[in-house]
Order: sequence, then C-alpha cells, then structure tokens
Amino acid sequence: MSRQKIKTHNAVFQPLIKVVKKSGELENEKLLDENRYIKLTPSGEDCLKIAKVSEPYLVSPRVKAASISFQENYYFIVAGLDNFSDNTFDLPVVGEANPLYAALLEIAIYEFKIPLINSLQSLIIIDEIIHNYMGIDDYDGHDIDTVKQFFIPIELYEIESSYPLKAEQLIKLVGLRLCKQPNSLVLPFSTDTIELFWEVFSEGSSAIPYDNLVQCCYSVSWKHAFLELYLCVERLYPIPVLNELYTKMRFPNSFSLLDLVRNVEEILGWKAPEESSVKKILIDAITPQEAITLLENVKKTSPQTSGTSIHKWFYSIRNNIVHFRLPTQQLDISDISNENWDKIIRATLLIIEAWYKNYEQTLS
Repeated sequence: MSRQKIKTHNAVFQPLIKVVKKSGELENEKLLDENRYIKLTPSGEDCLKIAKVSEPYLVSPRVKAASISFQENYYFIVAGLDNFSDNTFDLPVVGEANPLYAALLEIAIYEFKIPLINSLQSLIIIDEIIHNYMGIDDYDGHDIDTVKQFFIPIELYEIESSYPLKAEQLIKLVGLRLCKQPNSLVLPFSTDTIELFWEVFSEGSSAIPYDNLVQCCYSVSWKHAFLELYLCVERLYPIPVLNELYTKMRFPNSFSLLDLVRNVEEILGWKAPEESSVKKILIDAITPQEAITLLENVKKTSPQTSGTSIHKWFYSIRNNIVHFRLPTQQLDISDISNENWDKIIRATLLIIEAWYKNYEQTLS
C-alpha cells in the first residue's frame, strides 16, 4: 500500500482542528486552514508511505491493537490502556531514538483512528498546534510527542525476530500485555491466575479461542469473565462424547474427529448433551487434578450445594448466569467472593489449557 504524505498529515491534525473550531476560542479561524506536518526522518518518510498494517483488534471500543510491518521489521501497537509504568514487557519499546518512531505513531493515529483523550483543553491545542504551521519562521514540522499527548495512550513495541510470538498472533500479544499490568484490570485476579494466563497466552494450543481469554481478562464482572472462558469449554462438548465412536469406527485418516462432529451435527441435527458433556470433561484424566481441587474447594463454601456433584454445580453456575429462573430454582452465586471467583476462573483456564493441548490437531 502507499499512503499520501499530505493526506496522512492532515488527517492526524484534523481531530484537533475540530476541537478548536467547536470551542470558538480561536480569534483568527483562518489559521485552522494552514498546512502542518509531522517531523520525520528520511527512513520515516519511506515508512509512512509504504508500511503495511494489520486489521486492528478491538479489545473494547476505545482499546485497540494492531501490527505494522516495514522492511521485514514488525511492530506491535496498543492504544487506550493505562500508561505502562513498569517497563517489564518482553518486547522492547520503540522510543524517540528510533528513526521510525514518529512515522509509526503517525501511521497508528491515522490508520487505526485513535481517539482523542476526554479532558482536552482547546487553548493548549491552539498554543502548541494551531499557532505553528508552514510559512512561519523556523517551522520544520511538529514533533510527534507534541501531537501524541492529545490522543489516548499509544504504546509501540518492536517484535524481534527471536521472539516466540509473531505479528500475526496479535490477540496473544494483547493478552500478554494485559498480564503485565494486572493492576490496570478491573477484576482482582490473583498472581497465580495472572501467571496461568501468561503461560497460556505464551505457550497454549493454537486451537484456543484467544479472543475469549482476552475478553475474560478485560471483563468488568466475574460473571462475564467466567462466561468468556465457559464458551471455550462449550466448544469441547462433542469431543468426549464422539471420540469413542470415532475410535471404534476406524475412519480413514482424511476423515477427522472434527469432520465426524460436523457431519453428525449438520446431517442428524444432533447436539452433545450439555450436562453429561461437562461431566465427561471433568472426570476425564485430561482434566488436571488441580482444576478439580480448586472447584471442589469453592463448592464446599456454599451450603446449598451440599450433595451436588461437581459437574452439576459447575454447569449450574453457567446456567444461572445465562438463564432467568425463578428464585426457588436459582443457585445463589451472588455471595461468591472475589477469591473464589478467581479460583473458578483459574480452574476453568486449566481445563481449557489441557483439553485444547490434547486435541490441538482435531480442533485446529
């Protein structure tokens, strides 16, 4: 792709010009029509023109991530998260000393439509942006940091060739970034759970739906966090039910277990029975004992679940979130503590990690 330099520069300044125009605080509005540009190095000029960008991944309406490639180098962009104060992320930060710094940030603002911060003061924009333009003495372009301050936080990292994750594994990179600043998350995940998330994002099966894991991390309620992970468990429902049939039928190698699942569901209209599928998953040797222990310890804290099997209790948590029931039919999950929700999340993540690893070829 090829970007037009003037068009890109104008697009970056346009949101700021609109703010000033709307405020009515600029006496000479003709200044809004003057030309401005971002100061770039020669290599930055080339980067601005031809660098390739990925489709952005939306974590939320204001938090997005993407990758940029230029001359066989790859960069990871995250916008909208709280400023990363503890620089312990595995990827090196691209800073001002990098000749591509300004160009990469300008591309990010332009291509991904990075929004402005909420607390904008038009007088500061007038002073630092509007009063500087082509034609006045000593103007040689705006520093990117002068412009960047008016947009939501933008982080820029280089994906080194030796790094185990690549640019196309964008969602996993986002997950790792969230894990590195857990105090910016809404839910108080324990250190053990954050470390498990990190392990799965780093080394987990390629078949795992990582978007659900990211949305779990970024959830604002335990119920929603649990449902995001449970969706990954639901995807496993047919596997333990049909695997035995698949093994006995001795299908040719070209016909996979997933092919059997697809045909049975589409042709026969069959769906794996939910509760018994959960039972098969939890009692199977694939499920780590640590996950079962965590769930059992949480279950013991609720008197109303006495005598209920672990799989029925686990399944009922999901049902009581997604279905509206009469009070007499409901499992009361309102009194589950933060600590116990964290254990449920960790147990579910352990199940996902183990099962998707075991059936990676089938589910990929």
